[in-house]
Amino acid sequence: MRPSPQSKAAPILLAESNPQIRSAVRSNLLHYGFSNINEVSDSKAFIDAVRSTPYRAIMLDSGIPNLDSIAITRLIRSGKLGVNRMSALILLVTRCDLTFVFEAREARVTELVAKPFSSSVL
Repeated sequence: MRPSPQSKAAPILLAESNPQIRSAVRSNLLHYGFSNINEVSDSKAFIDAVRSTPYRAIMLDSGIPNLDSIAITRLIRSGKLGVNRMSALILLVTRCDLTFVFEAREARVTELVAKPFSSSVL
């Protein structure tokens, strides 16, 4: 099933600290027709963005300094950090041991994408 034009226009938050990975993910999203992409690279910008804008999807680098991706997911899902409770939340991770995967699922992460990844995974 292909995304509708409305879903491709929906805002996506891309939070990635590595500029090369951020650029690659953005390029892939643009290639598939997603055009409303807000990029941030640090914890303060991420929290400001999540508080101020409703997003259809949030792609979050689990390695952003000063940001615990599991704790922040819990805050987002609880509604204590803005209006993105129901947004798809995709963690871009370097760690994918079983304990972390269970913690992420318990926090209600929508999807985990392990780095490095290919464009077909996105």
